[in-house]
Amino acid sequence: MKKIIIVEDDFLLQAEYVSFFKQNFGSDAVRIISLPSADNLLDTQISVQADLIITDLVMDADKEGMAGIMDIRGYSSDIPIIVISGYPSYVETASVFNVDVLLKPVNLLHLSALVSKHLNITPKDRS
Repeated sequence: MKKIIIVEDDFLLQAEYVSFFKQNFGSDAVRIISLPSADNLLDTQISVQADLIITDLVMDADKEGMAGIMDIRGYSSDIPIIVISGYPSYVETASVFNVDVLLKPVNLLHLSALVSKHLNITPKDRS
């Protein structure tokens, strides 16, 4: 089972991502760990050893996504990170940390393709 940490302060978006991944890949293929901020991202990663991190950049929290990315990159440069942002100006800054970037509103098919690539899993057949 692949583990994904999702860091998103918008609970509706967080729920949408979790639902999408479980429907798209199956509950037996992915385990989702949701965080409302990057405050505990590094501790959570050390504890669960997620295979992928998906994070928003700008959040109403003590620690935003960029600080969380810096923490993770200080811990490991090998963990794939997908950044989701509604602010195009932050995209260039985030890209120096070897991350994939998607702009909001997120095309879930593009997100699914990135997750498939990083985790080497395929979506469930929907036919």
